[in-house]
Amino acid sequence: MISLNECEPGPYQALMKIPLARTLDRVDILHRLKAAGEFPHKVIINRVMDGTAADHEFDRWGRARYPAFEITVSVRKDWNGQVAADTTLATPPDLPCKRWFDLSIMATGKTTICCMDGRGEWAIGDANTQHLLEIYNAPEQRRIRTQARSRLEVTACRTCTHL
Repeated sequence: MISLNECEPGPYQALMKIPLARTLDRVDILHRLKAAGEFPHKVIINRVMDGTAADHEFDRWGRARYPAFEITVSVRKDWNGQVAADTTLATPPDLPCKRWFDLSIMATGKTTICCMDGRGEWAIGDANTQHLLEIYNAPEQRRIRTQARSRLEVTACRTCTHL
């Protein structure tokens, strides 16, 4: 999943603090590989919705520019308590999390345990200096995926209400 969030240069740079063109250059490379069948994995480009026309514009833009990817617009969450926002649940569910099987790579390359860690407080690696499989298969990450039965067992997940 790529949290792109904006498709216009000004708003993107204000939000992400890096140029949109630089990011799109890299996303374009991944799209070419996906379209050619050289990258077999599902790729999702996401925007966190704000309820404006920009949500629909992002969806239209993404589908036109990246037809080999899935384009989604998701409901704003509280990012594990890092951002003030209403969430759908008052307490974390006593359940495992599907995000344990994802890699969440921030714009800086910092890789976090989950996309809900918007500040990178639970970093598990750095895509600038490590191979993605090394990060994904680190002993603690593997333990979480194979042994944890509840997010309440994982320190970074104990306050997360994301489903």
